Amino acid sequence: MQYTYLIMRHRRLLKKAAALASGALVCAVICYRIDRDLSYVRTYSFAFDRTLSPDAQQAIKQTVADLIHAQQLAPTQLIAQLHKKFLFLRKLAIFTIPGGHGIAKIRCHRPLCIIEGNTALLANGTTLNTQLLSPQMHAETPAVEVHDWFAGDGGIPAQLASFLKALGKEKLMTYHVTWRGDHEALLTDRETPTFSLLVDPHQPLSDTLLGRCEEVKELLTQRGLINAPRKRHWTADARFKNQIIVFAGKRGGEHGTRSF
Repeated sequence: MQYTYLIMRHRRLLKKAAALASGALVCAVICYRIDRDLSYVRTYSFAFDRTLSPDAQQAIKQTVADLIHAQQLAPTQLIAQLHKKFLFLRKLAIFTIPGGHGIAKIRCHRPLCIIEGNTALLANGTTLNTQLLSPQMHAETPAVEVHDWFAGDGGIPAQLASFLKALGKEKLMTYHVTWRGDHEALLTDRETPTFSLLVDPHQPLSDTLLGRCEEVKELLTQRGLINAPRKRHWTADARFKNQIIVFAGKRGGEHGTRSF
C-alpha cells in the first residue's frame, strides 16, 4: 500500500514539473516574440524640439523611412545611423511599443550665433545652414560679422569657431561681434552701440577684463561723451597687457584719435 502511494505521489510531482516546464516554455516564447517585435520597428512618429525648420524635420523623417525600408534596424542601430548623418543631433531616444511602432524624441545642439546671415555655429562646434533653423530659433540667435570671408564655403576658420565658443551665448547676446581676422575682433555693446571693445581672439576674454571695460564705458557716460550730439564712436582697445587704450573715431577705432 505504501509503495503504491509513493508511485502515485511521484507521478503527481512529474505532472507538476511538466506543467511548470511547459509554462516556462510558453513564457519564453511570448517574451521572445515581444522582444523580437520591439527590436525591429516598422513605423515611427517623431517629437522634435524647436531648433529645426519643417524642411529639416522632414529630411530626418525621410531618412528614417529610407533606412528602415532598406534593412531591418534595431532602434540602437538607427540612432547610430542618424547621429552619423546629422551632426547637429544632440540627443535621440526611441521608445518602442508592441506592434512594431516607435516614437523618436529628437533634441539638437542649439546655435551659439549666426555668421554672415547664412551659417549657424552650434554649441558642439559644428555648423548648420540657417535655412534648416526654425524661424523662432533664427530670430533668437545673435549675429556675427566676418570681414573678408564668405560664410557658406564649407566651413569657418578654426580660430573664429574657438573664439565664439569661448565667448558663449550670454556674451554673444551682450556684444555684436565683428571678426577681422585671427588677431583682431571687435565687440560692440548691443545696448550702447557707440562703444566697442577691440580684443585679440587668441587671448582669453576674462570677466575681470570685461568688468574694467565696463568701468571705462561708465566713466565716458558720466562725462557725457557717449551718445553725445557728435555721436563719436568710442573704442576700448584691450589687446595689450595690463592696459586699456581708449580712443574715439570711426567704429572700431579706424583712424581714431586717442583721448586717454
